[in-house]
Amino acid sequence: MPDTPLPPNPELDRLLMEMHVRLRQGQYDEVKERLAKAKAIAPDHPAVLEAEGDLAFAGQRYKQAETLFKAALQADPGNTRLEEKFATALLKVMTPGFSVNQIPDDADSFWSNRVARNPIVSGLISAVLPGLGQFHNGDWLKGGILVMFDLIIYSQVIYAVYKTLRDIHQQNLTLSYSDIVGRAVHSVNIPLLLLLAAALIYSIVDAVLIARAMKASSIMK
Repeated sequence: MPDTPLPPNPELDRLLMEMHVRLRQGQYDEVKERLAKAKAIAPDHPAVLEAEGDLAFAGQRYKQAETLFKAALQADPGNTRLEEKFATALLKVMTPGFSVNQIPDDADSFWSNRVARNPIVSGLISAVLPGLGQFHNGDWLKGGILVMFDLIIYSQVIYAVYKTLRDIHQQNLTLSYSDIVGRAVHSVNIPLLLLLAAALIYSIVDAVLIARAMKASSIMK
């Protein structure tokens, strides 16, 4: 708790409560409006700093959220809720691929320089080929890694099928079409198919979530 308890302020309490409710409802414009009023009353109040940090975190401005939660924690040391929020924001900033140098200080969010994409489209094209949804979202590195992974797996599957068909031809085996297909399918390594399925699921989920984040960010600007 702060060294010197702050005097009660019903208007500030009302604004903080309304911001909390509207954050949960995703009404970010109304949160910004009330935050401005709250900052005019008590800009250094830990609850005001926390609310501003919550808004920044919701917009994926993780570095800004980390700074705000840290300032709130300094004003209200020992607050376990603020400690958890600060740690979460810090982990987001430290996530591989996140670079503070890539984000201007006044950026609206991590995705502010990207064009908002339709999550359904991103998910559908990821289902066609894992990685395409990432390319659609502008995640070139992630998309490139996924596509390269796909090509490696596909090449192994194609080679296994080719090898089976070649052996059938060389041995002059007379097999029905269903037997040929059955042998070709069984020649494929099951772990390869599981890896491909995992890449497919990851690509679809990631593409949809990132596209949603980009869309939400563009709405909040």
